[in-house]
Amino acid sequence: MVGRPHRDRSGRQPLDAGRLDADDEFTADKFTAMSENPELDGYEPHNQKPLRSPHLKRIMQVVVTAGLVSLVLPGIIVTAGTATATATNSCAVYSSVYAQQAATNDARFEFLGPEGPGWYCYVTAFSGEEYLLRPLGLIPGVPVFPQTPEQNAPGQPT
Repeated sequence: MVGRPHRDRSGRQPLDAGRLDADDEFTADKFTAMSENPELDGYEPHNQKPLRSPHLKRIMQVVVTAGLVSLVLPGIIVTAGTATATATNSCAVYSSVYAQQAATNDARFEFLGPEGPGWYCYVTAFSGEEYLLRPLGLIPGVPVFPQTPEQNAPGQPT
């Protein structure tokens, strides 16, 4: 079969741009061989309305939003509760060691505290004056006390 042009299953010759003459017509029939999606050639949508109604879209938005909130909100609540309990317990331990004469202690989260956002331990004296005992940090942890006097020196990690 040497010398015979190749034909596709439909019997047409594939379009060869190098063989087009000036008098050749460029029709859609010749262009079908160069289509990007040949499986969609000739497809005409039979219905132009949206796949989902606006009412169904709204219901889906509400369900997805409720699902995301129900997944994220418990984590936020548990994290906040754990941080509050840890800060309260740490503040109680620090006040029992460093401010034994204090009437009360209070752990608070402050966005604009002296060392930035985080938990702070305050103690109240019997006179009613309130003092900042210690910053507890953004994520409060277990109280750490120096074991030797060298560890209590300025610039040393506690």
